[in-house]
Amino acid sequence: MRYQSYRFKYGTVLVFNALTGLRVHEGINACELLLDLNKQGKLDSYLNKELWMLEHFRFPHIFLRKCKNAYVSLITPELLNLVLENKPKIEYATLDTKLNRLGLHNRSKQLRKYYGTVLRDTLPTEAIDFLEGRVSSSVFARYYYKPFLTDVRNKTMKVIEPLQWELLYNMDIQRA
Repeated sequence: MRYQSYRFKYGTVLVFNALTGLRVHEGINACELLLDLNKQGKLDSYLNKELWMLEHFRFPHIFLRKCKNAYVSLITPELLNLVLENKPKIEYATLDTKLNRLGLHNRSKQLRKYYGTVLRDTLPTEAIDFLEGRVSSSVFARYYYKPFLTDVRNKTMKVIEPLQWELLYNMDIQRA
């Protein structure tokens, strides 16, 4: 039983990263922050429920660095429930070690690349860059490009939804 709970903690972080496009450390930090804020009853300070968007920029000490940033991530109620249910408080080193012990290569860093690639056919590059925390140095991107977040969310969820259901379905099968 203990093996099962650890497996779901690691799996939850990997699913979370695959569906949000966050870097591995950012995903681990976001899951931990969600759990802490939920425990304190302050989840609304991080989660914008109107857009179902995690607002990382509200916690600059965790998510904003000199060059690699995470400003926002789009999530679904199902993904939030998965995190709150499995309580994945882990470290990257333990995730890496666990995967190695299971004989698996740690490809968690490739989840971010996959996320961007999947969105490429649906969203403009500027919107993908925004979701992945990159701000272009072009004048257009810095001063004029103001995406309608509802539109970006709808298009992103349309593309990500089949992947989400597949990942969540596989987590449920393993649980049974």
